[in-house]
Amino acid sequence: MKGGGDQVLRGLYIAASGMLNEERRLDVIANNIANADTTGFKRAVPVAEAAFSLVLRRVGDGPAAPVIGELGVGGPLTAAVPAMVQGGLRATGRALDLALVGEGFFVVQTSAGVRYTRDGSFSLDREGYLVTADGHRVLGTAGPIRVGSGQVAVTADGEVLVDGRAAGRLRLAAFPAEIRLAREGDNRFRAPEGSVERQAQATVRSGYLELSNVQPVREMVDMIAVMRAYEASQRAVRAHDETLGQAVNEIARF
Repeated sequence: MKGGGDQVLRGLYIAASGMLNEERRLDVIANNIANADTTGFKRAVPVAEAAFSLVLRRVGDGPAAPVIGELGVGGPLTAAVPAMVQGGLRATGRALDLALVGEGFFVVQTSAGVRYTRDGSFSLDREGYLVTADGHRVLGTAGPIRVGSGQVAVTADGEVLVDGRAAGRLRLAAFPAEIRLAREGDNRFRAPEGSVERQAQATVRSGYLELSNVQPVREMVDMIAVMRAYEASQRAVRAHDETLGQAVNEIARF
């Protein structure tokens, strides 16, 4: 009976773990849908650790208890990795609306340090510097880019011209595939400590904004699949709980 009870508890824990995983997956999908109209947003993909197993030994045989098998406990979701797939472009006609075609990010100076974004809805601050929608200065290869009050144009290779004269060049950064950027608020990313950026191979389109790469229909289909998986794990928890209750009642009779 003890062995049966242990099996029920293990099954209960595994089913509950499945429910937690699906709940985290649902949170990621909901965030994707909420940002379907966010400029330059990259949909997040839930990532699970490699599945692992626990070694089971026979109870009561001391330290040298023989192995009777393994118990798979599944892989927990540990991260939501952004899918760096190109989004569509929307024409705006504004010279300071910029979109990247290809890899990489615009580089922004924030109070927390250098950050990276695909959102190119830029404007000018009171001092004439190129800034993001929330007021952080956009970095060029030589620091923040001061535009002033002249006629602005941005070339395909990122050079910023004011009245036909060069005012700076956008710093376009990319990272090796193995570098995983951390998503932060306000549609920005943070690079891991010690990582080295390189020049992005991208084309700048002035007068355009990059759309989110979220496909709402796909996300809704994924949401339905997650909800069904959650319900299946929930039914498993309920079944194990009922079995455990029956076992307790039977023990009480003796």
